[in-house]
Parts: sequence; structure tokens; C-alpha cells
Amino acid sequence: MLRTFWLLLIFMILGGSTFAQIEYFERYAFTDKDSVRGTYGPLRSNYDLHSYDMDITIDPERRFLSGAITFHASATEDLKKVQADLYENMDVLAITSGKNELKYTRLFNAIYVEFPKTVKSGSNFSFTIQYQGKPREARNAPWDGGFVWKKDLDDNPWIGVACEGDGASLWWPCKDHPLDEPDSMHIKIAVPNGLTCV
Repeated sequence: MLRTFWLLLIFMILGGSTFAQIEYFERYAFTDKDSVRGTYGPLRSNYDLHSYDMDITIDPERRFLSGAITFHASATEDLKKVQADLYENMDVLAITSGKNELKYTRLFNAIYVEFPKTVKSGSNFSFTIQYQGKPREARNAPWDGGFVWKKDLDDNPWIGVACEGDGASLWWPCKDHPLDEPDSMHIKIAVPNGLTCV
């Protein structure tokens, strides 16, 4: 009898929590912006990211970033277009592959890069996104994503970034999805004299 009571109680608790989760998601309306950001769609799954080359400059006085990110990847199927990600408050200046400027469009935080010819499945390819802007500032890092622009005790700039929950695309162009991470990354960050980037 006691065993039946406990089993019934556990079943009611677990069942109730399941219905509470269903109710939560029924009330939440997912937007197109959510889908573009969170879905591992065909324009993300059509290429395998191998590495990035980052070459950026940080200007603490203006709270400004500028530079370029090169994507090195291989096509997992024949493709003419891929998705990269960069928060919409950051400006894309140009996208190139070799000496060719590529066409692109933006939708929310997504960048859709178009190639002039089909990239064949299994082929290696690369493209570079030149960009600039003032990255979002964290209001309460690390709980709120963004840059932290502070001064140390000697009044030198102290700069940090919290992006675990929001994604690296809040400050640099990348394939911002956990299903495809780079194997490596070459990082070159220029900062004013007297400062060190760690």
C-alpha cells in the first residue's frame, strides 16, 4: 500500500512537470529570428568548418572593433551559398574569396554568402569577411553577453568579453552553432601600445 502511494506520487510529480514544460513552449512564440539563429539548416550543414584566421584591431577609446575573419572549410555537398553569423549591430564591409568579391545578404544576425560558381562536394574553400563596429556591451557579465570596457587600478584599459550564452557572433563573424566547431584558429589581435591581449 505504501509502495503504491509513493509510485503514484512520483508519477503525479513527473507528469505535472512534463505538462508544465509543454504549457511553457505553447505560450512561447518562436520567431523567424529564433529560427535563423538556432536552426542547423541547409546553409549551415552544407559545409564543414576547419579553421578561422582572425585579424582584428581593438580601439578601447572608441569601444570599436575592425578587421577580418577568414573561414577555411570544405563542402559537404554541392553548394552556392552558406550561412555565417554576426550580430546585426556590426557592419560587414566586404566578403571576398581570393581576389573575388562575393555577394551577400543579411537577415537578422545571419549573413548569407553567395559564391559565383558551385563549390563541389568535398572541395576545400575559403572566404573572408571584413567587418567593423561597436560590439554590444554586457550589462551584467558574465550573465549578460557582450564586451566589458573597464579601467584597471592604474587607469589602463581592461577589456573582456562574455559570450558563452549569446555566441561569439556578437563580436566576430563565425559559424555560430555548436554542431560544427573549428579544428583550430589563428588569432591576431592588435591593441594600443602598452596593452597586451591575452
